[in-house]
Amino acid sequence: MKKLILIAGGLLATTPLTLTAQGAGIPGSPSTWVSAYGLMYTGISNLDDPDTASRWRFDDNAFGLGASLQRQLGTSLMIGVDASVARPEYERRDLTTDIVAGSGTASIATAMATGRYGYAGGGAIGFYLDGGIGMIAYRLEDLGFWNTDFALQAGTGLEYRFDRNKAVALEWGRTWGYHEEEDIGDGNQTHSRLRLALRLGF
Repeated sequence: MKKLILIAGGLLATTPLTLTAQGAGIPGSPSTWVSAYGLMYTGISNLDDPDTASRWRFDDNAFGLGASLQRQLGTSLMIGVDASVARPEYERRDLTTDIVAGSGTASIATAMATGRYGYAGGGAIGFYLDGGIGMIAYRLEDLGFWNTDFALQAGTGLEYRFDRNKAVALEWGRTWGYHEEEDIGDGNQTHSRLRLALRLGF
C-alpha cells in the first residue's frame, strides 16, 4: 500500500512538468491554427417571420460541422474566422391559425469573425473565452431561400494540447440572432451549442 502511495505521488508530481513540456508555452509553438469540429445545438429558439406570416419551430439536438482559421497574437489572444452549418428538423406554422404550413429539414449556417482569449492554464491544458460577430442564416426546405440575420456569439472552452501543433477542445457557447424588419432587437433568437474540435497548428 505504501508503495502504491509513493508511485501515485510521483505521478502527480511529474504531471505538471509533462503538461508544460507538451503545452503551448514551449519554444516554436505555431502561430496559425486550423480547426475542424463537430457541432451540436442543444437548444434552438423559434423564429417569428413576418415576411412569411409564420413561426419557424426547430428541433433541438441538431448536429452539424464547422471549421475555423485563427492567428495567435501574443501568448493569450487569437483572432480569426469561423463557419458552420447544421441541419435541424422544423415545422413552419401559420402565425394566425397555428396550422402547419410546411415541414422538413432546415439548414442553419453561421459565418463569424472571431476572437479567443486564454485566461487559465499555462501548459497543455487551459481554459479560454471566445466570441464572434457576423451572420446567421436559415434555409427551410418548403421555402427554398436563405434568410440572413446579424448575429453574435460567445462561449468558453477547455483545450488539451497533446503535441506542439495538435490539440483537441470542447466548447460550450451561445449564438444570438437578430431577426427583424426595421430595428435590431424585435425578434431575437438564442441558440445554445456544444463543439468538439480538432486543431492543427503550423
